[in-house]
Amino acid sequence: NFGARSSNVTAVSEGSFAIAAAYVSDTSLMLHAATLFGNRLTVGVSMGVVDLVIPPSLFAFDAPLVAGSSRSSGAVTGGQLLSLTGVNFGREEPPSWDLRVGASSCAERSWVSDSSVLCRTASGTGSGHAVQVQRGTAVGGGLNFS
Repeated sequence: NFGARSSNVTAVSEGSFAIAAAYVSDTSLMLHAATLFGNRLTVGVSMGVVDLVIPPSLFAFDAPLVAGSSRSSGAVTGGQLLSLTGVNFGREEPPSWDLRVGASSCAERSWVSDSSVLCRTASGTGSGHAVQVQRGTAVGGGLNFS
């Protein structure tokens, strides 16, 4: 029970990342993070003189999902520029993130938007390497690169 309507609601997660918070009803708050950065995080909410802690088991972000790529294969010497599309890459550039093809981080990476990132591939061999975006502790993939 969050009580009577309150306009003074603030929230912060582990690492002091601000979360927009709004009172919805006496049983509901809406939390919206500017940057999505992980799972199983403790979130603290303040409503005037009342402080609440939302346990990690109740608050998580959806992992990134890579849905498309400008290329499906490249040279073993690396250096190919991949334009990757998907969802949940972060509404702004995450403070902690990585982009990998197989076990190798991209030689260069650029965050473009919540649905677009760029990767210049590192050298490597083989086929069927998973393309993964890691945002904090949340890791997601969806495509393979050869």
